Amino acid sequence: LYQSDSQRSIDVQSFLDRLIAELAGNYVAGAPAQINADIAAVQIGADIAVPLSLIVNELVTNALKYAFPQGVAGTIDITCQTPDENSFVLTVTDNGVGLPPDFDLNRCESLGMRLVQGLTEQLQGSVEFSVPASDAVNRGTRCTVSVPLD
Repeated sequence: LYQSDSQRSIDVQSFLDRLIAELAGNYVAGAPAQINADIAAVQIGADIAVPLSLIVNELVTNALKYAFPQGVAGTIDITCQTPDENSFVLTVTDNGVGLPPDFDLNRCESLGMRLVQGLTEQLQGSVEFSVPASDAVNRGTRCTVSVPLD
């Protein structure tokens, strides 16, 4: 992260592409998941980039560890977009087994999920978990984190 020429501005696209490649390369248990990344070429401050990288790390690691049990291969899609000049939206979606039907982020005791929620709140953003597919076997999980850039 701090290899950037400017500590004030981080190129999200190159930084997250490298982070995602490292995560995929370091994960050896289970079946390999195909990871697709569509990251906007945008500059953000380190005050946003650091918590954002921790959120990406947690969400991608969770998908690699839990979404595809028993050697089942799958796909993880990561998008980071700027729908307007004042906001940034990160979405991590997998086509794995999905979250338990009774999942409630506000009641979740998982340290990782509390970390995602806390870092998003630190950025004054919002986080939402949803089910992207109607397939009962591979429901998948989608996490959308929206952060203001001002």
